Amino acid sequence: MIRKLQLRNWRAYANLTSDFEPGTTFVVARNGVGKTSMVSGLAWTLYDRPVAEVKASLHDGAPADGWVELILPNDTVLSVHRHFDGRRSTLEASVDGTNLSPDAYEAFLVEALGASTALLSRTTVMNEGDARPQAAEELHLRDHLCQVLGVTGLLELSGELSNRIKENEKATSRIRSAAKISQDQLVALRSERERLESDLASAKAESEALRAKYDDARRRLTAVESASALASIAEERDEQLHQIAVDLNAVTGSSPDAAIEPMLTRTEGELDAQIELMHRRDAELQARARYIRDGLASLNETGEGTCPVCRRPLRSKDVSEARTGHESELAAIEAEIAEIDNTALSERREALRELRRRLSLVPAVPDIPVAEVTLQEAQLLEREAQEALEDLVGRTRVLESQLADTASQVTSAENDLIASADATRHFRYEALLGAARSTADEVVRYALEAQIDPLAAAVRDRWKLLFGQRGDLHLDTDGSLYRLANHVRLPFAQFSAGERTTALLILRMLAVAASTRAGFVWVDEPLEHLDPDGRRRVASMLSQATAPTGLRQVLITTYEEPLARRLSERVDGVHLRYVRAA
Repeated sequence: MIRKLQLRNWRAYANLTSDFEPGTTFVVARNGVGKTSMVSGLAWTLYDRPVAEVKASLHDGAPADGWVELILPNDTVLSVHRHFDGRRSTLEASVDGTNLSPDAYEAFLVEALGASTALLSRTTVMNEGDARPQAAEELHLRDHLCQVLGVTGLLELSGELSNRIKENEKATSRIRSAAKISQDQLVALRSERERLESDLASAKAESEALRAKYDDARRRLTAVESASALASIAEERDEQLHQIAVDLNAVTGSSPDAAIEPMLTRTEGELDAQIELMHRRDAELQARARYIRDGLASLNETGEGTCPVCRRPLRSKDVSEARTGHESELAAIEAEIAEIDNTALSERREALRELRRRLSLVPAVPDIPVAEVTLQEAQLLEREAQEALEDLVGRTRVLESQLADTASQVTSAENDLIASADATRHFRYEALLGAARSTADEVVRYALEAQIDPLAAAVRDRWKLLFGQRGDLHLDTDGSLYRLANHVRLPFAQFSAGERTTALLILRMLAVAASTRAGFVWVDEPLEHLDPDGRRRVASMLSQATAPTGLRQVLITTYEEPLARRLSERVDGVHLRYVRAA
């Protein structure tokens, strides 16, 4: 039983310390004060809870602590301290001062209280809202009883036998199918496989020949296309040379002979000689003009002159005649210089340079091979070879698919005939497996009935005292609850909320008392969804729950203060505890 509970920063409580006694205790408070906080705090401290649930239960978000002192069946005291720092829970535990490691705590609890912590957390603590439609199945009472009775191994054996029976049924099904295939059919399948293998080998050999034919057709087509391309290059070269000859004729005024390059070279030489001669004549005239200008300048500066040969002074008449002669000669020279114009020659020379450039770009004469066939013939040969090859590839794939399917049929038929020869062994094995499974199931059923029958009878009797007019409450060997009303089976999920809560309360108390050594049950608001008469009946039952069941402690939270107070005054061992806002 629980001797002491202390909570810090848990739900409604900043701090709570409370001692508890054997017997039935009603914890009374109005809603929202902290009744549920007390029950959930015990569950967290003893059994832990998911992190998200613990975070949602923190008081103002501060780290939480829970301390519990639990008196064990041998009267030693288990002290538990659980702390949550906002991320995870940590545990400290000891038994009469001897420390337990966190890893050893759960194993110790299982050994001391005679049940798994999963079952203990679902039976010794019942929070408000636990009476869901699927709650009875979630107790896993059948699994727990099998463990208590030592028949869990038989359950596992039954499951393994069931798996083997299913596997053997598949084998026997194949055996029945194998009976449809005779030895003659297998011979026919093998013959068909050999024929397909031969046809496929021939197709592969034919494929190699067609591949070579296709490659040859491709080679011919490539050669013809190459010769055609070279012929086009040659035609383009001839067109370029013809146009150069036409343009050369326009520059020179005469048609070139067969060789354009020599005539172009000769014309360039003649034109260069003419330009050079014109340059020399221009230079000579320019020199004579400068000489005459110098003489005129000398006569104009002094107004006198001297003979250029004897250096004697000249008369005025001679000077005038000399000036007139110089000016006349200079005018004639300048007129000749003006007539010298090499623009036309330069333009012709530039035209020749452009023709020379174009001639350098003309490609060389290509070596055109002699084609074996025409382009149209080569294209036809290539297309025919490709179509033949593609057709053969398609036929080959069909043969490969047929061969794979036939080979699979042969293998399957061979396996089925082999399995058929072993049919007797499979059928005997299936019968043995079925008998072994039936035996294991019967032992488990017998053991469960021996344990569950008294528990089911107690559940039925308790229910009849409370709700006799609503039909009997039954407990199946699988741990499920149902009710018979007017000979109609009503499953647990269809009970009202109050009925589910009461049925689970009865089942949990009896299961804890009959199949564990826990000795305590804490229940949050079990009277919540009952009518007034139902509340009185259930509260009266709970007030006397510790005497006939063997439970040492039952704690119930409720807001029904008058009802709890009357029971504490009338029934021995019933205590009343008031909880006020923390």
